[in-house]
Amino acid sequence: MSKKLNTVEPQEWKAVRPCGECQACCKALPVIATKPPMNKPPGERCSYQCEEGCSIYETRPSPCRSYLCQWAIGWGAEEWRPDKWGLIVEANTMTMAITVSELWPGAINQPEFRQIVPLLAKQSAVLIQTTDKRMIILAADQAEVDRLKGVQEELEVEYARIVALAEAAMQSDCTEEGA
Repeated sequence: MSKKLNTVEPQEWKAVRPCGECQACCKALPVIATKPPMNKPPGERCSYQCEEGCSIYETRPSPCRSYLCQWAIGWGAEEWRPDKWGLIVEANTMTMAITVSELWPGAINQPEFRQIVPLLAKQSAVLIQTTDKRMIILAADQAEVDRLKGVQEELEVEYARIVALAEAAMQSDCTEEGA
């Protein structure tokens, strides 16, 4: 079991474990796309998610196609599969931090996670997004905490801008189809 996260560029990541029945990323991750139209905030279930998996799997948007959590690329124990552990761990190249998304309340309080957090924090700052929308930042010093707060604010502004653009594009598509 590897406790060190994969730090190569995302385009070089390769799945070494099949997702199987896990659909955790379908809830945890934000997805903004115009084809198919989607504006899914983080922490909300995807409207295309069904019991068997993704109802649009063959035509799913690019963010869904390219996403691999750290578990899928070999990090952590087998039993830490996100849907069983309640946590998705990823090396976030936008924030240059380790991001952990909690899938159900209290998942961050599990003894295994409490043991692994200090090890993760030695590699990089850790951003933990809880189910009640709190952001917990663990970093080596206050300067890093301040940097990540600034990055988080920038990402929220950029996310809002992208959502507005996607909604405008979807409206345009609907208008063109109706014409």
